[in-house]
Amino acid sequence: MQNYSPKFSGILLAGGKSSRMGEDKAFISYGGQYLYDYSLSILKFFTTDILVSSSNPRFDQTNYRRIEDEITGIGPLGGIYTCLKYIKNQSAIILPCDLPLITRKIVDILLVNSNGYELTIALNPQNLPEPLIGIYSSALIPVIDKMIDSNYFKMQELFSYVKTNFVKIHEAPPETFRNINSPEDFNLLPHIENPLL
Repeated sequence: MQNYSPKFSGILLAGGKSSRMGEDKAFISYGGQYLYDYSLSILKFFTTDILVSSSNPRFDQTNYRRIEDEITGIGPLGGIYTCLKYIKNQSAIILPCDLPLITRKIVDILLVNSNGYELTIALNPQNLPEPLIGIYSSALIPVIDKMIDSNYFKMQELFSYVKTNFVKIHEAPPETFRNINSPEDFNLLPHIENPLL
């Protein structure tokens, strides 16, 4: 791991409806912590400027700034768009709240490869982009503005409009990128105490 210049902010995406889970998945306990704690702990390793994208007031107890979407109903694009307006640095590390097998090393690889790009996205072992694991520049705000005006809300649309670096994470096993969207997904998680390192 290394220090980075310029500094980066962090954005925890925790605004999903969790409809398949039946409860707010961010607050499901895993390995003695809430699910969101895993991504939050990684963000804390890299930055002190962290925002939580959520409408759930339970996050107010985390002592991090909770930001509600300016425009609702457009998925994670809305949360990223709003939070980018409030970060203290030029770019932010984006992580979802339901990825408890993510590691610091993955974020480190993305940061190393983010210089000169407005958007740096992880590629999973299947060479598919993971749009909610990346480094996002605040320069994306006017681009997202235009997307919203045109009713384009898919994250993949953003890739074609800006200078994007897709970074293959060779060292990561496939389960690293497994989102926890349902009780079945949660039951597939390994029984480990702390997968953060």
